[in-house]
Amino acid sequence: MTRSRQAMVTVQAGRSRTVVGLSAVALHGRVTGPAASTAWTMLSGPAPARFAGDAPDTTVTLPAPGNYVFQLTATDRSGRSRSSRTRLTALRYVALGDSYSSGDGAGPVADYLPGSYRPFGGCRRSTDAYPALVHAALATKDPPPSATSDPLFTFGACAGARTRDFSTSQGPGTPPQDTYLDGSADTVGLVTLTVGGNDIGFADIAVYCAALHVTTLLPSCRDHSAPAVGAALNTLQPQLTATYRAVRRARSLAPGARILVLGYPRLFPDALD
Repeated sequence: MTRSRQAMVTVQAGRSRTVVGLSAVALHGRVTGPAASTAWTMLSGPAPARFAGDAPDTTVTLPAPGNYVFQLTATDRSGRSRSSRTRLTALRYVALGDSYSSGDGAGPVADYLPGSYRPFGGCRRSTDAYPALVHAALATKDPPPSATSDPLFTFGACAGARTRDFSTSQGPGTPPQDTYLDGSADTVGLVTLTVGGNDIGFADIAVYCAALHVTTLLPSCRDHSAPAVGAALNTLQPQLTATYRAVRRARSLAPGARILVLGYPRLFPDALD
């Protein structure tokens, strides 16, 4: 009688890839055949990663940005093992800018990150701000990692920030925003920012224009503010250019990193009725 040959276990650790802005990453390994056990191990990386389990389809929590190599091993009932490796490049997402990025007013006071709100100040970083929502949308875990504790997400936007605050402190306990780009080379994959509105007095213009809803005795929003805004924009242009160049020069930016500058609402309509 001839004994049938036992099928061999086959292992696929999944495709190598780059992730940006989230430390909890799904690993989609695959094992076929009569495996008695499976296990994930980290072969290299900047710091020890933590696996949610040894199943082929699992989640790994990364402690820092950098390059990781993971190995999935399956062992059959006779003790024979097969392994497969996958590479993971983890990059940071850094959110900079003013209140349009920090999310001031985007939600209730309870939604501001701890320590970021004061009744008459603070950076007012909200979980309802677009950077925090993008971070949550990237999550592979429910609930997602905290916006204050994820090593791959840096929330540095601050209400009231001006272009000068990218290179100098905005106030006590608030470092220059360009320091959020400090770190090892090639570790930041995405930067978003809004800046310039406070330099031209956006808040004062908004307050004036809002006042027109309760009185008709004041000059129109455009007549009152447009000339000053035009002059301020001419002064602002070189300041913005210098700010953007400083961000682009950060040594932490990885090759191919994206810098996204988001816009503001239009202060004045293109045409008057």
